[in-house]
Amino acid sequence: MSDELTKEQQLELANAEQQTEAARFMRRNREFKPGAESAKKIKKLLDAEKLDFTAENLEKVFLAHKADFELDVYKPVPVEQKKDVNGILLNNFPMPEWGILTKKSIYDLDRASMRRWMKNPEFVAQVNRVQAGLPQFAEGESR
Repeated sequence: MSDELTKEQQLELANAEQQTEAARFMRRNREFKPGAESAKKIKKLLDAEKLDFTAENLEKVFLAHKADFELDVYKPVPVEQKKDVNGILLNNFPMPEWGILTKKSIYDLDRASMRRWMKNPEFVAQVNRVQAGLPQFAEGESR
């Protein structure tokens, strides 16, 4: 077996290298909308400027001719809104050390935890609200 690569192997290697460079470019340039049209356009610009197919050159050409490309506008995936047992949103608030309180969870608390947390006025207020059948958290209180 010879150490030289066949033409087919050389093409496969070049293709793999280009895919790696394209992936690096795509990670750094989220606005670039992938597709056949964009690929042809950016390859044509690289050839016109006699640049190698590297992530840096792809970025250089894209940024210089950004107006010529259809951009992919980033749209964040919506976060699922999590609610506590009382229907209060939890996503934007830190959860207290004792977590979500229900009448059952209060009844099941071990003595050591109950003694420690009873020194915290926020815990006492939340326990009193839950025992009264009200939501655990008052408006504006941390969750």
